[in-house]
Amino acid sequence: MKLALNEQSAPSKRTLAPTPVGAAAEVQFPRQLEPADLSLPSSLPNVSTQKDVLEQLKHNVAQLEDLHGRLKFMMGEVQSLVKKIRT
Repeated sequence: MKLALNEQSAPSKRTLAPTPVGAAAEVQFPRQLEPADLSLPSSLPNVSTQKDVLEQLKHNVAQLEDLHGRLKFMMGEVQSLVKKIRT
């Protein structure tokens, strides 16, 4: 059984559909990009938004460091308990 690309209603969605053996398989390529597709956004991000993102990143890193320290402590406790049980 041969498979060919068939377009759905939306041009960006493509599915594989069986075609009869011996039938010519048609492959359709995506449309070419237009200059409008390559243009920059009309407005750049706000500086306050960038600061908020950086503050959120700093908060996330601090939280990860805290969780890492807690996990390291717990792993040490578990290892010491395992050593006590084995001896």
